[in-house]
Amino acid sequence: VAELGAAITRDYAERPLVLLCVLKGSFMFAADLARAIDLPLRIEAVIEGNGDIRRTKDGALFGEAHLSSASGRVSEAATSPQEDAADALLTYENLKVDAQLAGDSAQGSLSTSLNAGGRLEGEAKLANLSGAAPTIDAHAKLTMPDLSFADLFVPQLSNVQGAANANITV
Repeated sequence: VAELGAAITRDYAERPLVLLCVLKGSFMFAADLARAIDLPLRIEAVIEGNGDIRRTKDGALFGEAHLSSASGRVSEAATSPQEDAADALLTYENLKVDAQLAGDSAQGSLSTSLNAGGRLEGEAKLANLSGAAPTIDAHAKLTMPDLSFADLFVPQLSNVQGAANANITV
C-alpha cells in the first residue's frame, strides 16, 4: 500500500486526485491507501444500500445487493463541498447498482445520469463461475457530451476536450 501511495503521489503531484471506493469490502484498503497518499484529499460519499449475500462453505455466493445514490460529484480537493455543482468536474444523479448472485451464476446492472446530459447504463450476466470455462454476456452504453473530466482518471492526459459515445459488448 505504501508503494502504491508513493506512486500515486508522484503521478498526481500537479493534478486533482479522485479516490473511489466501491462497496464496504474495499473500504479498509481505500482508507489505508488514502493515508499513504501525500496529497490533499477530500472524500465525500452518500451511498445507500441493502441486500443479503451469503457464502457457502465451498465459497459460492448467493443473494442480492442494491446500491443507490441520489447525486454526487467529483471536485478538485480545494473545492468546498458547499460550492455550486457547476464547479464540479464530474457529477452524477440517480445512481443505481443491482446484483443477483446464484452460486454458479450472477447478473447485475448499473445506471446513472452524468453531467451535461451524459448517461451510463450497463448489464452483465456471468455463468459457469466455478467451471473450467466461465462465460460473460455484458453490454454497456456511455454517452458523455463533455470529456474534460477524463484527466482526473488518467494522469498522462491534460486539457481533454470532446465528446464520447460508446457501446461495449462482451
